[in-house]
Amino acid sequence: MTSKRHRRCYFGLFALATLLSCLGCAKNPERYALEGQVTIEGDPLDRGTLVLIHTQDPQWQVKIPVRAGHWQVDADRGPIAGRYDVLVVSPQPELEEVEQAMREGGENPLLSMSIPPRYSQAGALSIEVGPAHDPHHDFALVAP
Repeated sequence: MTSKRHRRCYFGLFALATLLSCLGCAKNPERYALEGQVTIEGDPLDRGTLVLIHTQDPQWQVKIPVRAGHWQVDADRGPIAGRYDVLVVSPQPELEEVEQAMREGGENPLLSMSIPPRYSQAGALSIEVGPAHDPHHDFALVAP
């Protein structure tokens, strides 16, 4: 009788451990590293931000800085598998940049970093992320 009780206890502990490990997997799905280029009319985007929004679960969003046309995100901060809308967002220039441009009579940084508006809305660009998909994605933006 004692051995039957021990077996039930071990089985219960095993079932509990299995359940807890499965719950842990659901909360920490695999993430993926990605990288690529962003150009506007063939020129590298000086700077901006890519926002990846999971189409099935919009709470999954990843923001990735773009510098000199290049962007990348490591797997520890990357997106989970699935389809994503990709938004390209212009950065807001620093106050010092605007002041310096005004002093020097240079180009207004508020105007020089414009990204065509359709690229800041869902539907213009999208990617698939996952083990069967290429981690390299280039985005060639064109003016309307």
